[in-house]
Amino acid sequence: MNDDDPECAFAVRIVKLEPARTPPVQGLDPTHSPLTGRKIRHAPVMRVFGSTPRGQTACVHMHEAFPHLLVPGPHWLASAP
Repeated sequence: MNDDDPECAFAVRIVKLEPARTPPVQGLDPTHSPLTGRKIRHAPVMRVFGSTPRGQTACVHMHEAFPHLLVPGPHWLASAP
């Protein structure tokens, strides 16, 4: 991590990750489910605790941290037409 890197907007060394469910924030979280169309009461947020390259502590809230599931398939499936 380099403070002088123009490509790096913000850097934090992760010390702890904490999943949370909070009421949706307008503009940051979806307010309705794309599957059911129902109102979302709790949106997933990942809290990232750590420190910056300059030693400052940070708590970053990452919105839209929906869980993902990977199901490996048979190797021949990738080459199927």
